[in-house]
Amino acid sequence: MKHRFKKILAAVLSASLCVPTLPTAAVQAAEANDAAIVWTDAETISATQISEEERVINFNEEWKFYLGDSTTAQNTDFIDAAWDDVNLPHDFSIFQDFTATGEAESGFLPGGTGWYRKKFTLQDSFSDKSIVLNFDGAYKDTYVYVNGTKVGEHHYGYTPFAFDISEYLSCDGITENVIAVKVVNQLPSSRWYSGSGIYRDVTLVVTNPVHVDINGTYVKTPKLAESSGSDGTINISADIKNDSAASANVTVKNTIYEKDSTTSVAAIDTYETDFGFKWYEFVDNVGFQLNGENVKINGVCMHHDQGALGSAAYYDAIYRQMEIMKNMGVNTIRVTHNPAAEILVDICNELGLLVIEEAFDGWGIPKNGNS
Repeated sequence: MKHRFKKILAAVLSASLCVPTLPTAAVQAAEANDAAIVWTDAETISATQISEEERVINFNEEWKFYLGDSTTAQNTDFIDAAWDDVNLPHDFSIFQDFTATGEAESGFLPGGTGWYRKKFTLQDSFSDKSIVLNFDGAYKDTYVYVNGTKVGEHHYGYTPFAFDISEYLSCDGITENVIAVKVVNQLPSSRWYSGSGIYRDVTLVVTNPVHVDINGTYVKTPKLAESSGSDGTINISADIKNDSAASANVTVKNTIYEKDSTTSVAAIDTYETDFGFKWYEFVDNVGFQLNGENVKINGVCMHHDQGALGSAAYYDAIYRQMEIMKNMGVNTIRVTHNPAAEILVDICNELGLLVIEEAFDGWGIPKNGNS
């Protein structure tokens, strides 16, 4: 079945920004024997050098990790030189030794307490920005500190959470900021292998004080089903957030682009939302219909772990897994029994797989002793 995905941008406009780029064809490789070329060693740009060029900054690289508890690891002057160097996503259970004293549900691997720390500097230009630290998920009880101050907690291992950390940061280009995250997985905690730690992506969302809120756009196609796909009317709304003390009059511009097409860069803020033209329903005595056509659901129930890789949500591993599912005839993934990593849903959208996302395994009645 062919799926067409389009992209919508919700942008709050007041000023334009143009970032020049060179087309690929214009970049010529230098000859190794060219006397005019001075060759130097490859330069590694540290992930601690945060740039304003993008709204969402990947924050996965260059963390320090310690397996165990600490009462002072949140402090800025804490010395973490002896800690392990890790990148996220990271599962600290899969690196531990198997133990017969463990439980089958956790794969006989321990949970425990782990600490993560990351240092970075911000230039003066960040001082008037709204800065949000966004976690796609951490298992299971998470405590987040910025420069020694606890900014929040989260106590479910499968849902995203975010904290506005703007007021806790130093933005002078010199002072190091320290984010410290304590993650506790006290076993037993699940009916399957959950893994432990910051096992999904972390991002830093940098915006002007007036911006489109996180997950702030809503796209609806109200006439698609009743017109059997002939009326592609789109209703769009956007939640605009103002973190400044002053009121502001802004213009919201929504533009639809074909997937992978070139988009304009403008504004105070630019926010992208992928969506597709589709409708579905379950019909009595007929079954499931997608875009008005009968579709047999050939699905599998899948937990989030990746075998020997543990629970860490690596993009390449999930993409490979979904490709295997599609090649064996699967058209639907039931995420068992919790919300999936964001990248899994994105990959399924790209490959044309339906997704059934569950909220939780159980609520009032436990299915085993892990209540």
